[in-house]
Order: sequence, then C-alpha cells, then structure tokens
Amino acid sequence: DNKWIWNGHFPPFYSTCIAIVAFLLKLPVLWASKLVNWLAAGWLLLIVGRSSSIIHPLSVAILLCCGICLKLWVHTWSEPLFICFLLLWIHYYARGIQTHFWQILLVGSLLILTRYIGAFLIVFVLIHGVVIRRNDRSKAFLLGFSWSMLIASVLLINYYLSNEIYGGPRF
Repeated sequence: DNKWIWNGHFPPFYSTCIAIVAFLLKLPVLWASKLVNWLAAGWLLLIVGRSSSIIHPLSVAILLCCGICLKLWVHTWSEPLFICFLLLWIHYYARGIQTHFWQILLVGSLLILTRYIGAFLIVFVLIHGVVIRRNDRSKAFLLGFSWSMLIASVLLINYYLSNEIYGGPRF
C-alpha cells in the first residue's frame, strides 16, 4: 500500500532545511541533517560576531561545543537549530523591539516552525512587552498576534492533512 501519510508531529522547518541541503549537495539525509545544524551554528556566530561588541563569537562557539551541546550537535535532532535561533532571537530582542522588530518577528517565526515549544515567545513577549515595558505594547501585540496566526496555520494544515491538530497518530 503506497498511501501518502502526513506526519506533522514536528513543525516543518527543520525537515525542510534537511531536504533542501540533501537535494542541493546530493548528500544522504543523515549527513545533511548534521550539516544543517553546523550551518546554523556558523550563521549564529557570523551574526553575533558582526553585530556585537559585548558577546565575542569565540565565547558563543565555546558554549556551542561544550558538553551537552556537542552531544546535541552530533545527533540528528532539531534542538541545535532551535538553540541557534533562540540565541539569535535573544540577541535581537535584547537590542530592542522597537529597532529590531523585523528580525525578532522572523527569527521568532523560525523558532516556532522549528519546534512547537517556540510558542513560548508569545507569552514572554506579551508579558514583557505589555506589562514590564509599556512603550513596547503595540509591537508586542503585533508579534503575539503574528505568531499565534502562524501556529494556528500549522495546526490547521496538520488537521487538514491528518484529521488531528498535532499531525496524526504518533506510532
């Protein structure tokens, strides 16, 4: 039976990145997954290195290559990509929602599309932007609304393709 079955247990971004790298570089999927994680780390180091005088890229590289992080990087898991996006998101958010809105929106969207837990950004941004930093209210609401629509879209696609919002039966 060659029936196509949707599996949306994980958001689509990590799998899509692996497929693109495997296709473009003619690599086996296993090696492409590792390359995606290392490319994400390199991208993070490049951006942090070019735009920060406080955080030296070497300190981020040491963090990414120590202990448990190194173990994550050698496996085929989406956590390394998620961690890179999370560190990048923190980098932009710490610099200000007013001046880095589009970077915060984009990287936050990639966090959500990499792991469903990325949805925690909605709660964080609404609490921080509305309650603590009142001058960021409108942008915080816009970020929260945009990310809520993104999550709703992924869940609706899952439901449409599998009749379950989380993308079908697990096993």
